[in-house]
Parts: sequence; structure tokens; C-alpha cells
Amino acid sequence: MSGAEFCFPAKGFLGHVASLAAKEGVDFVFLPEMKNEVPSEHVTTSTFCPYVQASPSYARAALALNAMDTVRLLAPVIDLRLSDRTLLKRLVAELAVPLGRSPKEIEEAWRDGYEVQRDFEQRLRDEGAKTIAEARARGEKLLVIVGRTYNIYDSGLNLDLPDKLAEHGRTVLPIDFLTLDLSRLGERYRNTYWGSGQKILAALEDVATNDLFDAVYFTNFSCGPDSFLLTYASEIMGNKPFLALELDEHGSDTGYVTRIEAFFDVLRRPRKGASPRRPFAAVPGEINGRLLWVPDMHPYSTELVAAAFRGNGFRARALPLETEQTFELGRSLTRGSECLPTALTIGSLLTAMRTSPPAEKHAYFLATAQGPCRFGQYITLHRQILDQEGFSDVPILAPSSFLGYSVINEAMRRAIFKALVTGDILMKAGCKVRPYEREAGETNYRLEQEKARLSAVLERQGDIVKEVAAAARNIASVPQTDGPRKPLVGIVGEIYVRNNAFANEHVVRSVEKLGAEAWMSPLVEWVLFTTSSYNVRTHLDGKFSKELVSTFLTWKWMEHWERKLYRAASPLLDDRHEPRLSDVLESAATVLPDSIGGEALLTVGRTIEFTKQNAAMVVNVAPFSCMPGTITTALFRQVSAETGTPIVNMFYDGTGGQNRSLEVYLRTALNADGGHLEEPGLVGRHGRMLPVYPATD
Repeated sequence: MSGAEFCFPAKGFLGHVASLAAKEGVDFVFLPEMKNEVPSEHVTTSTFCPYVQASPSYARAALALNAMDTVRLLAPVIDLRLSDRTLLKRLVAELAVPLGRSPKEIEEAWRDGYEVQRDFEQRLRDEGAKTIAEARARGEKLLVIVGRTYNIYDSGLNLDLPDKLAEHGRTVLPIDFLTLDLSRLGERYRNTYWGSGQKILAALEDVATNDLFDAVYFTNFSCGPDSFLLTYASEIMGNKPFLALELDEHGSDTGYVTRIEAFFDVLRRPRKGASPRRPFAAVPGEINGRLLWVPDMHPYSTELVAAAFRGNGFRARALPLETEQTFELGRSLTRGSECLPTALTIGSLLTAMRTSPPAEKHAYFLATAQGPCRFGQYITLHRQILDQEGFSDVPILAPSSFLGYSVINEAMRRAIFKALVTGDILMKAGCKVRPYEREAGETNYRLEQEKARLSAVLERQGDIVKEVAAAARNIASVPQTDGPRKPLVGIVGEIYVRNNAFANEHVVRSVEKLGAEAWMSPLVEWVLFTTSSYNVRTHLDGKFSKELVSTFLTWKWMEHWERKLYRAASPLLDDRHEPRLSDVLESAATVLPDSIGGEALLTVGRTIEFTKQNAAMVVNVAPFSCMPGTITTALFRQVSAETGTPIVNMFYDGTGGQNRSLEVYLRTALNADGGHLEEPGLVGRHGRMLPVYPATD
């Protein structure tokens, strides 16, 4: 049913939905889109993972593609950050008509259900406190099971492993029976923004410091949050042993029982008292005077952003493109199940610092987020690795996408934005000209010239508009062959991997080698989205506020400068303007509710826009086990069937060879198209029909 490589619980969930949707006598399947839990002052937010948030969307797509009824799915948004008034208004809008109930009845049902649920949770904690007190009085040790509810309580998923643990003579206490204190997460894990993950770490903090407890962690193969949380768990537990059981559809209870027996053997051995884990120490917040490293996120923008920093008084340098050696270093310091950019970024940073003069003082620039995907965990894990590797004094400058990176001062933000747009323009210019160059390598030579020249312009804070125009003229003057335009291949997906040539194995080169022209979704797309009034309203419950006004004005400034710089690149890029953000979101909403937000929304919407622009094919690029990438893969079966446009989903893990399969799909798609793309015109961001720029101009 899934159409993508989801985690084990998500596959089990789809089976439940399919069986209920086909069950006689079932009128509706209640499948709410669970977005956020009640927030706590001790954490940045408490979100559900992307698979939970998007579950109604990929369930609906799976049912439709298997010729099953989707009308009976009821999927209201439940976001417990919202005020009661806003939340109830949404529930009434979604449920009142299909259920034939009045708004008052819907509201009473919600309040009654919420009260019952909270009462139940308190009863669990009361029972847990009683069990702990009795065990302490008897001198009995308890076995705490941590993990998500579906892993702990679904005996089909966990093969009755809690019972098998209890057979070893320990009382088993599930995580929900503990009274958890999220303040114990501290600054180290404050941005662990998954609600379940927060509870898991808080429970382990109790276990690590209490001789009464030992712990078993129920997890899953390919669980996105746990790929980071398990590393945090190891740090929290220190030298105290704990067992992690990774559940999947291929596991047998025999294999798990063997591991359980080995774990109890360890517990029976004499052991030293728990050693305290490394305390969290604040690092210097001041980065002036330090060498600020910028990760290689884009072939052109990275150096331009470093130049923008230098133009504002910082000593900044771009990290070089990763190599197999830097990747292997990064992978050796991580579990390996995190998303690919994790290992790439930390490996390249450590290599650069270790090869610098010993007296050099370093700092690191890496944007972050507050969920729901794993990107926002990079800096937490990087901080942990830097501390372990002897770089505890290296600060990380980590502006968050929440409210548009406002932690950076306004002048710096504006300079970085201009650098990002300029980098996107160079990328588009290269993709537009290179497939038609008469002398191989001439376009890349001029691009490198212009990158260096424009970096100098940004560093001295010169007239970037004037110089972008000069760069576009220089690149457009590359001698080109005559002939028709080549088929257009759109490239979308996870922002780092799609723009990093090492990560995607030079995907643009692969597209061009097979006789097509690539159009890469721009890096600045994400910045515009996270600064848009839409995104801010989503975070702030639609309330009028100072932050909302400030962010809206910033967004309008960004839109203005994006238009200004693209106009400077005219006529070369007149047919390579991006569609309006509102158009992208409107297209995405046909298969994915805009309440989901994040990269999946942009990937789906931009792909649909590419199909409207007569792309011969779209390539969806993501790191292996990427949660937004998996969601979009599942949805793209439906999009491809409805639009008739081939969509290829590429997952990269750093080991190489992925693009060989891409070539097979490209050859098939381009041959089916006859090798020529009929392209009457493309719609720019600002709604104009734009002529195709002649290859011979």
C-alpha cells in the first residue's frame, strides 16, 4: 500500500486504514492530522513527526491508487498549540456536516474526549508512582520501557516483547507511568522538538540517575527522530547499560529474545555506580575575530554567503566540497542512520579545523529549524560531537527558520539574501547555457570567474544589481550550437542534497550528459517560504502581532530584491523565473494540506508547477530515509498518474552509484518524448507568459 519506504509503524498504520476503509458497516475512518502537542516552556515546541502529520495524505493517496474509497476519511487538523476557539472552529468545519452534528455537539464531544484522555494519563502516572514506591520498599528494580506508544503497546508490532521482558522477573513500567520533568532536558536538548522524543529523553534522565531503574528502548528501523535520539540517549545514560530493540517487519521474536537474555546477563554483572555525563557548558557566543566556516550547501551561494559575512566584518570562509575522506570521517562519528547532510557537514568542518593552524579560533554557521523533520537536530548532534572531539570552545551561529532567521541582524540578513539569490542566478544561468556550449567547459570557466568577481562585489558591498547584469551578459555570450531546445528536467527535493554536488553525485551533470536541460529549484525558495506571512500565521495562530508585521515586511523586501536581481539577469533568465509562492502552495494543496508545511509542501507544489511548465521529467532528490522525501515519494505516484509526467525519486546515502539508475529513467523518459520538448512558453513568478530564450542568442 505504501509506495515508499516508510518505517514499520507507518506501514502497519496503512494496513489498518485499508482494512477499515473496506470494512462493511464502517461509515467513516477518523484520521486526524496531528500536528503539535501542548507546548511546554522547557522546549521550543512539541511537534509530531512528519509521518504522523502527513498520514491522512499518504493514506488517501494509497487508497486511491488501489481503487479504494477515500471519501470516508475524516482528517481534521488537531494542533494543540492553537487556542480552543481556533481548534474547535476547524473541527466543526471538518466534522459537523459529514457527521450530521451541530457545532455545539462537536465542541462538547471534543471537550469531553480531551478531559477523559487527560484523566486517563493522570491515572497512569498515579499508578506508576504507587508501583515505584512499592518497588523501592521491597528493594526491587524496575524495567522502564521507553519509546512511542505504538511500539510499546501494539503487541502485533512488538511481538509481545514487554511480556518476554517481564518473564525475567522484573516489573515492566511503560514510560507513560512516569511523571516526567521536561526541564531536565536543559539547554542541550531544548530543541528536541518531537513530543514523544522529549518524553523519551526526560525518562532516560530519570533512569540514568536512579538505581531503581533500568531501561529498554523500543525503536524502529528507519525511524527518523530516533536516528538522533538514540545518540542523545547514549550520552544521557553514560556508562549505565540500556537495551535498544529495533523493530521491523522482518524481525522474529527469537532474535529479540536472544538480545533480551544477553541484556539481563549484563544487568546481573557487578557494575560501578553511574558516572555523570558531560555537563552542558555554554560556549562563547561572540564570533567576531574567529574564523567562521560556512557549509558547502550550493556550488555558488556558499562562497557568496561567506563573502557577504566578510563584507559585514566577519572572517568567513566557505568549507570545500566534501570528499570521500571527509564523508567517512563524519560517518565514523555518527550512528549512520541520520540523514546524509549530518555526516557531510560535521566531517568537512572537523577536517577544516584540524588542518588549520593550531592557534586559530573557529566558529560555525549552520541554519536550524524547529521541526518537524530532522534538520533542526543537526546543531544539537554537532555540538555533542564537537565537545567529544576537543572543540567545545567552537560556537555555532544557528539562526532558525522560525520567524525568518531573525536572530541575525537586519543588515546581515539582507546581505545573505542577496548572496543566495545571486548564487541561484548563477546556477540557472549555467544550466541554461551549458547544454548548448560549443566548447566543453567554457560555461563552467565563466561561472567560476563570475563567482569570484561577485564575491568580491559582496565583500566590498558594491552594486550587486549592476554586477549581476554584467555576469549574465558574460555567461550568455558563451558560443552556443544551433538547434532546438533540449527537454527540460526539473529538480526538486531536500535542500542540501539537491544543491550539494558530492551528495547528489553531480545530478545536474547526469541530466545534461543524457541530452536534457536541468532546472534546479532555487536555494532561496526555502528562505522565502519560511519568511512568508503564510508560514508565520501558521506558527502564531493567525494572531496579529509585532512579529507578524515585521516578518511580513521582511518578506516583501525579499520579494522585491528577488525580482530586482532576476530583472538584472534579463534577457538570459526571462524564462527561468520561479512561480509565485502562492501558486506553489496552491498546487501542493491538491494532494497535501498546507498545514503540513516544510519541505514536503514545497517539493510537491514545485513539482506540480514543473508539470505545468511542460517539463519532460521531474527528479525528486533526497537523502536516504529522509522523512519529507519519503512522504513526497508516496504522493508522487498519484501526481505522476494524474499529470502524465514521469517523476523519479532518488535517495542518496553517500556511497555512490545512485545516478546510474537515474540514467535509465532519463533515457526512457526522453526517448518517449522523442528527445524534444515542445515548450510554447513558461509562466514566471509574477504571472507573465515568457518566451523561450533562443539558444543561439
